[in-house]
Amino acid sequence: MRGHIRKPSRTVTLKPGAKPVKPAAPKPLRQWRVKIVGLVTRVQGGTRVAAPHGEYVMRETDLGGFLLAREGGPKFALTAAEAAAHIEGKAIKIVEGAWP
Repeated sequence: MRGHIRKPSRTVTLKPGAKPVKPAAPKPLRQWRVKIVGLVTRVQGGTRVAAPHGEYVMRETDLGGFLLAREGGPKFALTAAEAAAHIEGKAIKIVEGAWP
């Protein structure tokens, strides 16, 4: 069975001398230094509360959302739509990095 890759649903035959295709490398996740200056809410204990003002590191997650964290402060997640709305509404300012 040289040159064959067996999978439960199909068989793939490579031409002689062909190289297997490498899977694409995972997309590097981006991060920004941001400052919360307006009303940004987060979920805590099942209710939404205001996030403390100050500087945070905002990291992109595998699921397309964002995780905000700072030393000695709370960590919380925002969806892509929430983050975009807060940035456009000037509640979150980008301190370092370029917003897409």
